[in-house]
Amino acid sequence: MATVKELRDKITKSREELKAAVEAASAKWEDASAGDGDQRNPRQIAEHAIGADVRYAGSAAAILGGNPVAQSEISLASAKDAVEAITKLGPEVDKRFSWAEDRDLSKQRDGRSLESIMESAASHLAEHAAEIKK
Repeated sequence: MATVKELRDKITKSREELKAAVEAASAKWEDASAGDGDQRNPRQIAEHAIGADVRYAGSAAAILGGNPVAQSEISLASAKDAVEAITKLGPEVDKRFSWAEDRDLSKQRDGRSLESIMESAASHLAEHAAEIKK
């Protein structure tokens, strides 16, 4: 079982990977032509990944008794907008995870433990960073 610190570090690392992938995808921000008909463009992937990052933090906040991150519709017209959103929202997301202590990892809400939420948050960001890099 990972510690809260290890999980927070994984989330932060994965978010930085997403940020780097977004920056590298600037020239093909709206291009989904490389894959099959179901492939999303970097913009769509980033909008989804950033929104999910905020939702994972909301789930953690609900378990830990705190307020979720205030969020509005995420629409990222450019890679620069996405980097700014990651830079702005990342600390707010991290704040929710910072409330956790190791003893909280087994706490649950809607059938999911805090540990599984944090693991999912990290892997989800990493998966979408890899998807954008393709």
